[in-house]
Amino acid sequence: MKFSKLRILSILMIGIIALGGCSGSAPSDAEGKRDTENVTLTVSISLWNPSYYIPELQSIIHEYREEKNVDIELVDYSEKYGEGAAQKLSAELMSGRGPDVIVNPGMFFHSVDIHKIMSSGVFEDLGPLLDLEGKEDRYFTKVLDSGKHEDKQLIVPLFFSIKSFVSTRNVLEKNHFDVNRCGTYDGFLSEFNNYLDSDVATPPLIYEQRCLFLFLSDSIYDPSVIDYNNRSVDFSLPEVRETYEFIKKFMDRYSLSPYGDNYYIPGGNDGAALLQSGKALFLTQGEGGGWGTLYWLNELNPWIEEGDQLVMTALRRSSDDSVITYEQVSMAANRNSRSLEAAAEFINYLLSDIVQCSRFDVYMPVYKQGVEARIRSEWWKDMPEYLRNAYRSVANDVGGMQFNWRFPADMYEMMEPYYLGKESYDSCISKAENRFSIFVDE
Repeated sequence: MKFSKLRILSILMIGIIALGGCSGSAPSDAEGKRDTENVTLTVSISLWNPSYYIPELQSIIHEYREEKNVDIELVDYSEKYGEGAAQKLSAELMSGRGPDVIVNPGMFFHSVDIHKIMSSGVFEDLGPLLDLEGKEDRYFTKVLDSGKHEDKQLIVPLFFSIKSFVSTRNVLEKNHFDVNRCGTYDGFLSEFNNYLDSDVATPPLIYEQRCLFLFLSDSIYDPSVIDYNNRSVDFSLPEVRETYEFIKKFMDRYSLSPYGDNYYIPGGNDGAALLQSGKALFLTQGEGGGWGTLYWLNELNPWIEEGDQLVMTALRRSSDDSVITYEQVSMAANRNSRSLEAAAEFINYLLSDIVQCSRFDVYMPVYKQGVEARIRSEWWKDMPEYLRNAYRSVANDVGGMQFNWRFPADMYEMMEPYYLGKESYDSCISKAENRFSIFVDE
């Protein structure tokens, strides 16, 4: 299944973000040069996105070397092992070997469930080493908590993304759509259900990237459906049926599929024209949240009608109604590393304002002030304050992170016969429950 096509990266822009409240200062004396010499950290990488991810990491490592007396060796396990690299790296870790630092586990282990890896005991608890407790005013703690297992900080999310929907106040009012109800998952689903049942639904509901609605299962995935601690799954919850019944209703109304290349992201005059002509109720910027989203909003704004305003909302979890976040750059430390202190210092550097405010800017930072730094950058000096506030309202409500993107992909595959009217809901959901019961108990 070509699910990777749905992971549309935001427009990449290179530059340094203005301070915007971040000190931008060098690490403190306590974070200064290490006394221990000849320390070498091995760091795993994956050529998931070599055009952006690897060069950015290499640049950060170069700067870090200037501050510390630590040598860092990047090891590309995809190149080292080829097919099945994730499983082979997992086996190394299980046997007490492997790199000191594992980068971006959710992506690298895209064929290995990260929740199982966390429960296997191969990652070190970084909580005591990084002193992250009680830092709610500094970090998005719900995002950080996604990397915990049994209260141990085994993975440290550094940068993440969101899926957002954008319309205008006038377009929503004209179509009797109350975006204020979309602040909760129940309200989100109810409002779109009401819209589908009305006579004003535009074809298509969301221009081009309407396939995002096929992945509403992200909202019920964790913790509701899968319980990794008890190795069980439960698809009997009411929100599960409500979600998949909505998707079927949506597909009955609009012909769509996750396959194909219909992922053009309209912006500027093109995007505004689609909204104002009644061809779209919402536009979607895909999965981003950083500079690409800000650029897209800033380009849309001048083309909307005078007196109108852009409105932004996002996909939310059914468990706590917080905005779903998607893992992009995370790190973990090998429990058997001989350089745990050095590994923790490196990860702590990546959590600092000097990195969080200005690096991997295509995504959102786990450091709260980093979001403000992106908003207040000189690049967006002409952005109206109402639009900054709309962006803040989404960013400030971010919650649990989605690591395993296999779930919505597999669920679409298993539920498609129901969507197409070839099998009953009960038949398809029973097969899904059986598959994931085996998967979680392996």
